[in-house]
Parts: sequence; C-alpha cells; structure tokens
Amino acid sequence: MGGQPETRYATAPDGVAIAYHVLGAGDIDVVWAPAVSYPFDLLWEEPSFAHFARRVAAFSRSIWLTPRGFGGSGGQWTDNFADNTSLDDLTALLDHCGAQNVVFVASAVGGPFAIRYAHARPDRLRALVLIDTYARFLRAPDYPFGFPEEKFERFLTGLQKWGAGASVDLLAPSRAADPLFRERFARIERLGQPPDQAAASLRHALGVDVRHLLADLAVPTLVLHRRDDRYIRADCGRYLAASIPGAKYVELPGEDNLFFVGDVDAVVDELEEYLTGARQSPEGEVATSTILFTDIVSSTEQASRRGHRAWTALTAEHEAMVRAALRRHRGREIKTLGTGFSPLSTRARARCGPPLRSSHRPRT
Repeated sequence: MGGQPETRYATAPDGVAIAYHVLGAGDIDVVWAPAVSYPFDLLWEEPSFAHFARRVAAFSRSIWLTPRGFGGSGGQWTDNFADNTSLDDLTALLDHCGAQNVVFVASAVGGPFAIRYAHARPDRLRALVLIDTYARFLRAPDYPFGFPEEKFERFLTGLQKWGAGASVDLLAPSRAADPLFRERFARIERLGQPPDQAAASLRHALGVDVRHLLADLAVPTLVLHRRDDRYIRADCGRYLAASIPGAKYVELPGEDNLFFVGDVDAVVDELEEYLTGARQSPEGEVATSTILFTDIVSSTEQASRRGHRAWTALTAEHEAMVRAALRRHRGREIKTLGTGFSPLSTRARARCGPPLRSSHRPRT
C-alpha cells in the first residue's frame, strides 16, 4: 500500500477547501466521520492507525475527511457547529469523489454527526457504522448511564493538560504505559487544536442529543462497542442499537475508546463481515522480530575529515533517521554507542501465515 496517502481537496458550497485522504479501491466507499481534531497527517505516523486503515482499504475505497478549521482544511472550526454546514461539506466531498456505494463510519464524538447525516440524507448511504459512540453523552432522567452533568465542567477543566498526552489514560488505557504512544498522541493533540479550543469544541460535541432521530433512521446500521470503554460506556452503544430499527449490535472486549488502539483487528473483522459477508480467515498473526545494530563506518576518519560541525550534523541526521524508522515500525531503542545504536528491537505484524522469527545485524 505504500506510505501515507496524498492529501487532496474538495470544495465546499461556500468555497472552503476540505482536505481528505483516499486509500484503497473497490466498489464500497467507506467514509470516516471526523472526530474533533485529530489531524490525519499525524495519525498516519501511528503504526496502529496505519495498520487499521490499510486493513480497511483491503476491501474498500477508504476516504478520511478532515473537518473545516482543522489540519489541512480551510474555514473556521466553529462553522462545523452552524446549521447544516458540516452536512453540506460531506455531501460536497461525496460528489467530488464520485462516491456512490457509501458506508459512513463514525466513532466517539463523530457519532451524532453521522446520525444527523444518515437522518438527513439516507439516499446517499448504503450503511451506517457507529463505533464506541453515543446519541447523547450527558446523563438525563431517562438516560441514567450518561456522564454526570455535575462533573462535566470539571472534566472540561481537565483539558488544561491537553497537549501533554493526558487523554491517553481515558481514551487508550491499554497504551497508557507506552511512552512512545503517549508522546505521539501529545503531538497530535498540540497540532490538532489548543486547550481552549479543545474545551469549546468538546463542550458542543458532548452536549448534543440526537436521540429523537434514531427511530426514524432508514439506513442499515452496525453498532460496535467495547465492553469496558472508560470514556463512553457500552450502555450508550446498547441504547443506539436498541433505538435504531434493525440495527445490529456487536460488543467487543476491551477498554479503549480510540478505534485504532487495542484489538483493532477485531473491529475491522466485524466491519468487513458486515459490508462484504466475509472476513479474513483467522490463520493467526505473523510476527517478524529484528535485532538491528547500526554504525557509521570509519567514524574516526570521517569526523577528522569533515570537521566538528559537519560531523555533528551527520550523526544527528543518522539518529533522527533511525528513530523515525523505529517509530514507524513500533521498534524499541535499547541504547546508543557514540556513532551507532546497539541493538534496536523492531517488530512488524501481518495477519496471515505461521509465526516467523528472524535476526539480522546489518552495518551501515
């Protein structure tokens, strides 16, 4: 599949440029609802997201939309909450891409938007898929499993730590002890939106209530929810499935809310089977482990010939290149030795065939 897909643009009815990515090909167009502020350009640097996206692209054309005012999209982020602007943006994107057989997928705070679109434009959708999301987030007398409203302001105040990766504890607890993931996610937060904007956008997104639309949805719907989700309780998913006519509900093990964290293959398996009638055979997972040693050959002679500044620049470039490759392939740096790394542990995965182990010690 190659690396990160090219960023492309569609034009909204008011002339605003809407950024999107396309991966894969096929008769099914799987369109992903935007979730607050995660820039897809940065998400591609997270191996678990890339794995998830490429698996979906194996049986569909996958289209990832960036909402206006975020990432590469133009316009004001507040316009996403004005009237039908966001709905019109999505329709413009579908027209631009020539999308016909559309499956709209939403997770977390993207759920209510997807429900609104399915209610307003059922003619444009083949199916709706709701992953770890809700029709209402806050508790109400007839909705006892929602988030307590009296704790909501305290929750938003906690967003002052936005940009440090603190949300990982709530959204992706299975990766909370992974410093590389926390560092990457902190960067995603910082470059997505500042803390005050995050609080304002979440205040709106978590304050909506689209329960009144559910009984009128006329689009085939799949609801997936992780049983121990700490952010959006599984009761919210059960409520969706019970309220949408003919909806299929699948509860999966796990406590993460981020769809690309945890057992992502289980999520994709259910999505693939719902859309195609089949799933990849459970042959197991290939794991390729590599112990890698790197070194700059003739370092003493090169340092003397190049001079201090040029040599320092070269070693810094070497370290950055190695660390970027480690992040991309979920590797682990053990230690550095002057002009080299010894050893580096990397691990790549695929879902086919028997287990495989290998060990190499190349020299650069």
